[in-house]
Amino acid sequence: MQVYKRSIFVFVLICFATACQMALLKNNVYGDVLTVLDGDTLTMLDDSNKLYTVHLADINAPDNNQVLSAEAKTTLFQLAFDRPVRVEIYETNYNTLKGRVFVGSVDVNAELVKAGLAIVSETTEDRQLVNLERQARAAKLGLWAKHIPNTPEVEINRSRRIR
Repeated sequence: MQVYKRSIFVFVLICFATACQMALLKNNVYGDVLTVLDGDTLTMLDDSNKLYTVHLADINAPDNNQVLSAEAKTTLFQLAFDRPVRVEIYETNYNTLKGRVFVGSVDVNAELVKAGLAIVSETTEDRQLVNLERQARAAKLGLWAKHIPNTPEVEINRSRRIR
């Protein structure tokens, strides 16, 4: 009887572990980047040939035609274009994903913040991103550089309180 109970326990444990692993896999999408639309948006084709628009979560890079938008877009292009990526999905809406993008072990969202080319969302709980933004500010990189003109979007971002 003990062996039977132990076997059932092991079976249930294996099923639970498999279900957890499947849940984790469902929160990721794998594919190749096709285009870079701006400094925090790209398109990708997943392994089943489904096309997605991906917004990088927890960050905001300058929109097209804003200060440093070309630099942010170029950096995202250099990091991710035509490369296999993994997107940790935070939100999904039809063919649009919001998430953290990884090329191998490189966290693309973090790299943009580290370069000063994106600001961190005020609602994020990700301390790593907040610390990277603080370091970029201190080093006066990208959006935090003194030579950047005081356009409305830059001034708003510069005046945000440091968390």
